[in-house]
Amino acid sequence: MAAGTQSAATPPDEPMDDIHRAILRTCRQKLVRDMDAELVLRNMADPHLFSEDDEDQIKTNRLTPRQKSETLLDILPTKGSKAYEIFKETIRKVHLPLHYTIVQAGK
Repeated sequence: MAAGTQSAATPPDEPMDDIHRAILRTCRQKLVRDMDAELVLRNMADPHLFSEDDEDQIKTNRLTPRQKSETLLDILPTKGSKAYEIFKETIRKVHLPLHYTIVQAGK
């Protein structure tokens, strides 16, 4: 489960690799279209990756599901290098076809 008991996320360890940012950009359209951002948040392996404010931005009822996914993908690169691996593993668990998309983009 994602943060909810923490008011702030764990500070990023080091910046996300440019390669990982490029993979996310390459897959962005498919991720935005097919990903359930709230499901991803609920299943994140690191409960402190996103702050409560981050989660509120993603979960707000004013956003469409696509906008929620866009928001998650906008925030994710700011969370450091470990965030990509955590996201990728979470996608593997909850959206296996999207995981294959990410893996293919990384080749």
